[in-house]
This record gives sequence, structure tokens and C-alpha cells, in this order.
Amino acid sequence: MNNQWAVWVFLFFFQITFFMLLSAVCVMLNLAGSILSCQNAQLVNSLEGCQLIKFDSDGVCVCCEMQHQTSGCSNLGETLKLNPLQECNVVRLTLKDLLFSVCALNIISTIVCALATAMCCMQMVSSDVLQMVSAF
Repeated sequence: MNNQWAVWVFLFFFQITFFMLLSAVCVMLNLAGSILSCQNAQLVNSLEGCQLIKFDSDGVCVCCEMQHQTSGCSNLGETLKLNPLQECNVVRLTLKDLLFSVCALNIISTIVCALATAMCCMQMVSSDVLQMVSAF
């Protein structure tokens, strides 16, 4: 009976440790996704100067930071190229809204994963305390 209890305890703590590892990885991945999507949303938000550049029968929307002296994209800094399904600025604003939505969802997901990890930690600590109290 003592060996069965030891095996059960080992399997129980292995499951909790594995869950904790997965939860921590989940938090880290969601945090990385939040950072990346928020940075990209801010980048798209800062590239306000969009113009349609025609070539062949189609064209491409090129968005860049607005220069005070010129009306177009003169420097070769950060640029964004989009397919012109609608007006260039509408496409850019839709992409910006989408990226900010993904950013918010990643932040919520990070919070949920962090809470699940914290709850598991609290459950582990409380079960350890209960086992120690019942041993006395």
C-alpha cells in the first residue's frame, strides 16, 4: 500500500508540474504575441501617408510616415505595402484595427493563462499544507 501511495503522489505531482510548465509556456507565448501585435499595430498607426502607386492594371498602396515638407514617401524608412481592395487609407485603418484587436485578445489570453498558473500554484501549496497538517 505504501508503494501505491508513493506512485500516486509521484503521478499527481508530475501532472501538476507538467501543467505548470505548459501554463508558463502559454503565458510566455501570449506575452510575446501581445508585444508583437501591439508593436505592429502602433507601426501601422504611425504610417499615415498612404498613396496608390499604379503599375500594369493593378496597383499597390504604399504607406509611410508623413513628411512635413513633402506629400509623398520620400525616405526609405518604414513603409507598408497593401493590396488596394478599397481606398488605401481604409485598408490601413482596417489593418490597424485588426492588429489592435489581436493585441487586446492576446493580453486577455495572457491574463487568463497567468491566473490558471497562479491557481494551480495555490492549489499545490494548499494541498502540501493540508498534507503536512494531517501528518501531525
